Amino acid sequence: MAKLKHTTNLIFNGIKQNLEKAGGLWDDELVNLLWSIQTTTKSSSTGETPFFQVYGAEAVLLIEMYDPTLRVMLYDESANWEAMKTALDFLPEARGNAVLRHEIYRLRMTRAYNRKVLKQSLKIGDLIL
Repeated sequence: MAKLKHTTNLIFNGIKQNLEKAGGLWDDELVNLLWSIQTTTKSSSTGETPFFQVYGAEAVLLIEMYDPTLRVMLYDESANWEAMKTALDFLPEARGNAVLRHEIYRLRMTRAYNRKVLKQSLKIGDLIL
């Protein structure tokens, strides 16, 4: 539930920032915003993009078509299919690694939060909110 709320906040904030540039056509901007969320590395928690976690490979970005990178210039369809089959075989392992990195991130955040919490002992009769 918290992940859905975080994603929803990202979408709303992205739409707000780009609404003025889009001239009020927020639905046209939504596609670009969702694509940017799916192709942005979640370095703090999983270290992977959501696209990679689903498909086992990184997405080719639109800018790479206009200004070709080595990955685009050296593209070979038959070699790509073989690489995709191999990547899909390793996908469960990549997802497992992402889960472990996320758990480590969660533990670090919990530890940092708990350091700031002031411990107070309660006695019978104390009023609390």
